[in-house]
Amino acid sequence: EVAAVAIVGGTGGTQLLCEPLESKRRPQVSIDGKYSIPFTTAVMMVKGNVTLRDYTDEGLRDPSVLAMADRISYRAGSSTTQSGRGSSEGSIGLTTVEIKTRDGRLLVKRPDGVPGDPRNPVGWPLLEKKFRDCVSFSAKPVPAKNVDLAIEMVRNLENVGNTADIIALLA
Repeated sequence: EVAAVAIVGGTGGTQLLCEPLESKRRPQVSIDGKYSIPFTTAVMMVKGNVTLRDYTDEGLRDPSVLAMADRISYRAGSSTTQSGRGSSEGSIGLTTVEIKTRDGRLLVKRPDGVPGDPRNPVGWPLLEKKFRDCVSFSAKPVPAKNVDLAIEMVRNLENVGNTADIIALLA
């Protein structure tokens, strides 16, 4: 149902992550995709989540994501100064996302934080899901039981005698 998505405003950093628009819509290597608001927004719009797999060679060429990326744009807002409050509020709070639907509706959202911001902490389920995604890309496969144990140890970090034991499980 999405006709277009506009990222409006933000900081100078927001602009750097959105322009030049054509190359940000079509990143050629993983790191370029990770530093692209248009590409990452397209992934999120199509899949509802963003994982490391989305930045692999295959992910960077996903036709449905690229078709959505063609509908992502950026324009500067009226104010791009940071509030300097020590959280993402200064940069995110000035960014607006506008979604125009095929039936003509305009949906507008100005986020007041991002997951992981001190005012918007991330819960264990999301942290665990992201951790498991990262571990799945390990150069040397990590046994599932070791991943489970490492997660449990991190959850109970105050009771871990030596944090090197967590690293050992993953090595």
